[in-house]
Amino acid sequence: MNIEKSTVSRSVAALERELRVKLFRRTARNLVLTEAGHIFLESAKKILAELNETQRALTTQSDEVTGTLRVNAPTEFGRVYMGGCMSRLLTEEPTLSIELNLSDDSPEELSHTNDVVIHIGEPPDARLFAKRLARDRYVICAGPTYLAKAGAPQNPYELERHSCIGADRSNVWMFKGHSSTVVTSVAVSGRFSSNNLGVLLEAAVRDSGLVCLPLWLASSSLREGRLHTVLDTYEVVTPVSDIHAIYPESRAVSPKLRLFLAFLSRDFESAPDWVPPIAAKRSD
Repeated sequence: MNIEKSTVSRSVAALERELRVKLFRRTARNLVLTEAGHIFLESAKKILAELNETQRALTTQSDEVTGTLRVNAPTEFGRVYMGGCMSRLLTEEPTLSIELNLSDDSPEELSHTNDVVIHIGEPPDARLFAKRLARDRYVICAGPTYLAKAGAPQNPYELERHSCIGADRSNVWMFKGHSSTVVTSVAVSGRFSSNNLGVLLEAAVRDSGLVCLPLWLASSSLREGRLHTVLDTYEVVTPVSDIHAIYPESRAVSPKLRLFLAFLSRDFESAPDWVPPIAAKRSD
C-alpha cells in the first residue's frame, strides 16, 4: 500500500484511543499484535468478508455481463467440445472474456482457481453446487478395415475373441438390452491400452481393434465414417457419468456465470448427436 508510515501510525494511535486498548506492542525493531489486537484483527476480517459477499450478491442484480470467466474442463472434453462452445458464446457476448483451462484434477482443487468447473462423473462433496447439464453415453466402435477382417460381434459374448483397445484381462465391459434391466458382463482383453481417451480413439481409427468410448469423443469419427459402431441393440453400462457444471455453493452467482450456465444448457440441447440432454437437478 502506498501510504506513509506516519499516516499509518496516526491512524493506529487514533483507533487505540477510541477503543481504549493497545492493539500493538511496540519494540525498537517492530510491532507485535497484542491479545486485543488479535481479537480486533479477526473481527475485522469477518466484517470485510461479509461486506465483500454482500457486494457480490448485489452485483448479481445487474444484467450487465462483463469481465473474465475462468472455466476449467477435462482435457479431452475441453479439446473436443469446449473450445468451439466458448467461441460460440463469445460471438453472442462481445463484452465477456473466457479463460479456458484444461485439467483433470479434482473439482475440489480446481474450484479454488476457477469460477466454474466442467466435470464428468459423480458430483463432489456438498460444499460444491453441481448443475447437471447432460448425460454421457458410451459406444463400442472400431475402424471399417478391422471390422472387415475380424467381423462385427453380434452379441457381447463375442467380444471375448476380439482385440479390445484399452482393455486387459481384468477389464470388464457391461451391457444391457435397451428394454431390459439384465446386465451382461464380459471380460475383454487386447494388446494395446492407454490412460488417454484421445490415444484410444486414434488407435481405433487405425483399425487396432474395438474400443469403448464416450459418444462425445467418437461422434465426429462416426459421422466421417472412420469408425463404425457395433452392438447397437445393446446399451453400454457405465458408472453414472453425467456432465456437471460445478462451482462453490457459497459463491454468489455472478451475471456472467449465470449466463454461462444458461448458454451451456442450450448449447448441449442443440449439439451434437452425442448426449441426450437432461433437466438440471441439484445434487444431494
